[in-house]
Order: sequence, then structure tokens, then C-alpha cells
Amino acid sequence: IAAAIFSVLHLPFPELLLPTFAAGLLWTGYYLASGRLLPLALSHALLATSWFVGVLGRDPMRTLRALLG
Repeated sequence: IAAAIFSVLHLPFPELLLPTFAAGLLWTGYYLASGRLLPLALSHALLATSWFVGVLGRDPMRTLRALLG
């Protein structure tokens, strides 16, 4: 359920639906096993930046500013 919710939260970018679901499954398993949140936050930031720049060819900060208005 947690992975599905995490994935749906990324719906402004439909192309991220499947990758975020997969990441959500992995991160949920890691959190349940370790109880540690900081490594998840850091890996999310690194993965998201890499995905935006390397795969989508977008500037993540420009996209974030556009979403926030």
C-alpha cells in the first residue's frame, strides 16, 4: 500500500508512476527492516535528481518551482 501511495503522489509526472512504485517497494522494505529514514531521504534526492537530469533531460529545480507556483 505504501508503494502505491508513493507512486500516486508522483502523478503530475505519469512517466514516473512505475519507477516510483518500484522504488517505493524497495524503500518500504528497507524502512521496515531498519527503521532508518535519513538514508531513504538521501537516496530519494539522489535518484530523483539523476532521473530528471539523466533520463528526462529536465532541470529538477525549474520543475519544482513551476509546480510550487
